[in-house]
Amino acid sequence: PVSLMEARKLFELVLKQTIRIENPFLFDTKAEMCAALQPIGLAHLVRETVSCDGFAQRVANKPQCGYCTSCILRRQSLHSSGLGGFDPSAEYRYDVLNRQSSLTLTQIYGLEAMYDQVEKLARCLCSDNPWPVLAASFPGLVLVRSALVVHEDMKPVDVEARLIRMYRAYVQEWERFPATYRIAA
Repeated sequence: PVSLMEARKLFELVLKQTIRIENPFLFDTKAEMCAALQPIGLAHLVRETVSCDGFAQRVANKPQCGYCTSCILRRQSLHSSGLGGFDPSAEYRYDVLNRQSSLTLTQIYGLEAMYDQVEKLARCLCSDNPWPVLAASFPGLVLVRSALVVHEDMKPVDVEARLIRMYRAYVQEWERFPATYRIAA
């Protein structure tokens, strides 16, 4: 949300007029946003999208690398939203969901980093009062809360509650994600 607010400021300077940018998915996980495609008949368009940080792979019929954090979040989100069938593994250069894939430590680093983040979020959310623990562990959330309070006229307690709800949903989505390619501890 902070990036959108900064973009709004830039547009206002350039256009010399007040504008408003609305984000109806501000407090939704990516999986929750993806789930909105099915009821409106747009789920089939998933195959036309690319999320890869390394785009374009320049590998025929494999537009996504499969191991960058954007590819992993895409797969996790589509799986959690029930749209995984629109995102075949064959369209990824490397498949972190297939234990038989031969991946280097570098190639599974993104998946490990994301699992570590989810585990950290889960620990924060287990607290009796999760907001201070989340804010201490992820200080950028304090900036997000402040920006939403100032620019979106939201109450701090409402921002905190909605962020906590979103992160709980995110952790639950990861608990259902079938990736088993993990580095042994």
